[in-house]
Amino acid sequence: TVGTALHNVASVYIKMKHYDKAISFCLEAVRVRKIGMGEDHVDVASSLMKLGTVYCATEKREFALMAFREALSIRQNKLGMRDPGVGQVLGHIGVLHFEEGENLAALVSLQDALAIARLSE
Repeated sequence: TVGTALHNVASVYIKMKHYDKAISFCLEAVRVRKIGMGEDHVDVASSLMKLGTVYCATEKREFALMAFREALSIRQNKLGMRDPGVGQVLGHIGVLHFEEGENLAALVSLQDALAIARLSE
């Protein structure tokens, strides 16, 4: 699909460290996937995760947190609270909080991610 192609092009730009282009392609992938698959499709969450990762690389942490939170909401609703994909998002959110010096928020997110990881073993 076009959304998948956009998502994959963004991945290449991330690897090349062309973050402005990567952000542009991630945003377009999210937009196209929302239109084609619905606002709450797990592939939308995947593109939001990629977008959040690029925002982290460019130190745009507020934007990263927004992308990760939207991805978290989708994954929780579609996959359930115990899914490893939910734990992955919580881990990213926890690291962001830690980097911002928000240690208690970081601890909550990271402990939740750990609990989910333990369920997966």
